[in-house]
Amino acid sequence: MRRLQPKKRSVFRADQFRDPKRISEEDLQAIFKTYHIRSEEQRQLVKQRLDEFVKEFSDATGAASERRSADRKRLRKAIKQLKTTAQQINQLKRSGDLALGFISDALGPLLAAEWMVSKFPHDNYAPTKSAQRLYRGRSPTRTAIRAEKYFIEEHTLEARLKLVRRRSKEITTAVLKEIERGLLAVLQAFDLQPGSTGGRKPMVRRRYLIINLAELWSELGREVLTGPKSDFLAFCESVADAIGWPTEGMTSAAPRAVKVWQNRYRNWHR
Repeated sequence: MRRLQPKKRSVFRADQFRDPKRISEEDLQAIFKTYHIRSEEQRQLVKQRLDEFVKEFSDATGAASERRSADRKRLRKAIKQLKTTAQQINQLKRSGDLALGFISDALGPLLAAEWMVSKFPHDNYAPTKSAQRLYRGRSPTRTAIRAEKYFIEEHTLEARLKLVRRRSKEITTAVLKEIERGLLAVLQAFDLQPGSTGGRKPMVRRRYLIINLAELWSELGREVLTGPKSDFLAFCESVADAIGWPTEGMTSAAPRAVKVWQNRYRNWHR
């Protein structure tokens, strides 16, 4: 599949960005060959993501848009309630602190030793790594003096319980903040869905396509570049053509869409 040469056109009609068609097997194989997608695992990933794009876009009408808006509101409300809960816990006095210690039976087994140490590295009650190494098969008769140490969760349970009892307020609020951070990522992920933002409809649809392709291209281990001769830009044009969308204007649209993807999503995969 050769890279498509964009035509000069400054005005887009909404009907040019009609519901995308499913990519044919012939076009899919051409995309694999053109962009050197050789492994079966990567080919399955590309096929799955492109099929999902077509289906999600076709479903993103009327009632689906209303449901998405309602879900956004629910998530925002949940995030607000998490903030309020953390604030209330931080305001607990001595009696509340003592009572909160009983949360250790719930949080102690749930939290990883490494996470707890990262939050409280100098606490004497923090879990410690074990000198015991994990082996497959027969273990050596002696342990090397400088053998690498590991957190073995079942060996750290008692320490985790004690640390939660000792630092129940700080750990509980830290857990709530982690959940809040995760829900913020979920809220941002709505922008990967079709019709999630306002603006001129054709532009929104094309931007949605580019953002999703940037995520896919990154998962393939490729660098997302938007120069006129970049493979990623050519990939976007090939996919747009395969689903029946216009390719013109992709060169000017890609940098802004990729910037949105970088600012909102890439940091969550680090």
